[in-house]
Amino acid sequence: MIAITDSLLSPIAEFADYRLLARSDISAIVDSLVAPLSLINSLLVALALKMESRVTKVFQNLEDIWDEYGVYEKVDEAENDNDNKKE
Repeated sequence: MIAITDSLLSPIAEFADYRLLARSDISAIVDSLVAPLSLINSLLVALALKMESRVTKVFQNLEDIWDEYGVYEKVDEAENDNDNKKE
């Protein structure tokens, strides 16, 4: 198990095979979570690269579902490029 925590003294740390430390020093609701979220993002990217073909299939399935239910508006890339050139 991998634990992402801000301290080796965290209760979850003793159960983890690997401990990834990402300090956040949160003392208020507006403090930054950049360090732990960057670590999580890096792990997700590494995993996606390792499982590239499977991830591609999953994302294609999601795209198909989103298209079927009109979740996102389709944007014509050529039209979008022309609009940007006019500005």
